[in-house]
Amino acid sequence: MPRGYTEEQAEELRRLLLLRSYKDTLDKLVLQQRAQRLTAPKPLSLPASLRRRRSSSMDPKPPPERVLITGKMLPRLETLLGKPEDETDQLDESLLDALKFERDMDALRTVFETAMDQIEAKEGESRR
Repeated sequence: MPRGYTEEQAEELRRLLLLRSYKDTLDKLVLQQRAQRLTAPKPLSLPASLRRRRSSSMDPKPPPERVLITGKMLPRLETLLGKPEDETDQLDESLLDALKFERDMDALRTVFETAMDQIEAKEGESRR
């Protein structure tokens, strides 16, 4: 117990320090999760001219073949860009980040609740 503090003041100081450290850690976890969301890779999208409109999606037609004067087929831009990355991989990554965040939050709550229970148990013993 620090000099000049009563037992009750020391316990209250411990509780306040514990609450403050809990809040700081919680804020850091939330900021970390937001940063992960902001830095997550975004899928490549086609130019607006190649995106299908809703009206055309009702009546799907295969894209017209582009034939050059030489007789060669002009490749579609989609094939030149390659297939977009599998969205399930990105979903899995974001899902894993969310699960890690939840796990960290659960661990933080458990540590905080255990520490508070210990402080309250000490207070209960000192009052007897």
